[in-house]
Amino acid sequence: MKKLGDRHAKAEVPKNWQSLPVQRMCHATVILSRCRGSIYLDVKAGRLDLVKLGERASAITTASIIRFLKERGVEVPK
Repeated sequence: MKKLGDRHAKAEVPKNWQSLPVQRMCHATVILSRCRGSIYLDVKAGRLDLVKLGERASAITTASIIRFLKERGVEVPK
């Protein structure tokens, strides 16, 4: 049974996230420490690349997340 607030619990990011081609939005929010709205604004501005996984599902490419972090001086472990 779900508890109130479970939907907003932080998603656990896989340890090998750098080797995956895309990141689900819930994982991207944790990796980037940004809310979904900010990520969508970054997509609109061309700073992150969004791919559609289905009619309603979206993901952010891992390459664009790594590029985004490096542009901001964040070291990404390999």
